[in-house]
Amino acid sequence: MAIIVDTKDAAGLLAALREEIKSGKVTGWEIYAHENVEYFTQASGSWKKQAYFKAVVMPKENKLKLAFYGAGKPLKRIVYADYHGKFIVVLLDRFENKFNYASAGSKAISIDKFTLEN
Repeated sequence: MAIIVDTKDAAGLLAALREEIKSGKVTGWEIYAHENVEYFTQASGSWKKQAYFKAVVMPKENKLKLAFYGAGKPLKRIVYADYHGKFIVVLLDRFENKFNYASAGSKAISIDKFTLEN
């Protein structure tokens, strides 16, 4: 359920994303730091801080992977859907020249850390 972004410059895309969020050019998202790790989370709305994305740069694969993390309790599927959809909208709206495609799957991969409600 991670977002996988195909890009020739994963580190550059991540740096641009961080800068636009920190400067307020990208709204609705914030960077949350925990134990020296940065996560992206929704800054407002119904699902504020209900989940997080942790960026993983994969330069040999030309990928930026955004691992999906829960906030310590089982999540409703709508939270997953909302986070993924809104984050991909940001990528398409602000960074269209920095990547080829972004995708979100319906199944968790090894870097994700969350559980869904039954």
